[in-house]
Amino acid sequence: MLTNNAILVRFSVGGWGATKYDKKITQEVEDRHGKKGDIGRFNKQLADKKYLTELSSNISMARKFHYQQTMPWLDADGIRILPTVNFIRYQEGMSEFHSKHIAALDKFKSIFSDLIEEARYRLGDKFNLREYPSLSAVLERYRWILTFSPVPESGDFRVDLDKETIQEIEKEMKDRLASSYDGAVLDLFERIHTQTSHMAERLENYTGGKEGSFRDSLIDNTIELSALLPSLNITGNAKLNELARRIDQDLCQYQADVLRENDLARKDVALQAKSIAQDAADIAKSMGALFA
Repeated sequence: MLTNNAILVRFSVGGWGATKYDKKITQEVEDRHGKKGDIGRFNKQLADKKYLTELSSNISMARKFHYQQTMPWLDADGIRILPTVNFIRYQEGMSEFHSKHIAALDKFKSIFSDLIEEARYRLGDKFNLREYPSLSAVLERYRWILTFSPVPESGDFRVDLDKETIQEIEKEMKDRLASSYDGAVLDLFERIHTQTSHMAERLENYTGGKEGSFRDSLIDNTIELSALLPSLNITGNAKLNELARRIDQDLCQYQADVLRENDLARKDVALQAKSIAQDAADIAKSMGALFA
């Protein structure tokens, strides 16, 4: 049963942009250049980026991990499907990111006054202390929310309605659930297409020089996708399993250095990657996805 193979997870975390629209400076720029009307907006950088890098970098990596391990769910804001087989890995990974988040916030709290003093010096007469939110307000913007809930079933409601209405609701829920699972599978085919088409392009265009080269991450990301696909295939889609097998067998047999040095191996892998990308695109199209 699909509802036993997955749970729903919602992850959200905000941040402080540390910018402020300055109407006065914007007007000065317009006047200086003799322009009439709106030519743009001048946003002051309230904080040097170095004060926010640790927080923003960890949040970015957490979001990437979250999206890698999960799949779309209906049109619900921030809610995604997490296969139960991935739950421990996901929970441990997000717990580590959360610990780093807390540590980065503690560090940020200790340097918040330094941040303001640095801005006072850097912005000069453009500095305005009233433009800065309180420390507690900034910390609230970085609130970390991670919640889990069961995947609903079409009969998961208890209401006092007539039989016909209940049947209509059940049908609608079944249709929405089926659509959501289709969307999750489609997302995986699109991931395959994105990665393998990129791989084919980079290998085909390899020249041996700096401009035509490719990074080790091209192969590492493909290997990571190959390892992840089986656990994300909660519907047991046979076509998805077959593409996952081909990625593992045909695209992950060589390290990046070997592909740079061995022309025959590189051309063969590029050809296989191109074939897998096309097959993934064809399947996705048959499911209603649009590809340029």
